[in-house]
Amino acid sequence: SDDAGFSFQYPDDVQVGKIEIKDSITYSNLELTSNQIKGKILIKIADTKLQSVNDWLEKDKALEEDIKEIKIGEILGGQLQTDNKILAAAINQNILFTIEVETQNQKYWQSVYDTILASFNFVSEEENTSTEAQSLDDSGDAVLEEETVE
Repeated sequence: SDDAGFSFQYPDDVQVGKIEIKDSITYSNLELTSNQIKGKILIKIADTKLQSVNDWLEKDKALEEDIKEIKIGEILGGQLQTDNKILAAAINQNILFTIEVETQNQKYWQSVYDTILASFNFVSEEENTSTEAQSLDDSGDAVLEEETVE
């Protein structure tokens, strides 16, 4: 879970680091890396004046027909894939959500990206603090879950 109000799952061998940006428009800036596999994923949540995902993807000279429709959480967005990069973005209430995948190891990082997209969720402050408590199943036994962003 991130203080900016979202959570997602990722494999145990992936480390999540925060990239400090001292500006008033960035809510979160994360870098996911692995000690074993080259490549990384960048996740950034920031204010924007852009009106559409296409405006953001245009900076990479994307043609509209190259953009695949995706969802980041419940927000409809777009994805552009090149030979060595995946760019995904969604805009909601003047907030831009971006995921950038540097895919030196295409199969591995594609899998991590798919896991992030499938599990990306927006959480309230109450949910954010309660996710730190250990989960119990109906019998009262601890349940191990995939690691989420801390």
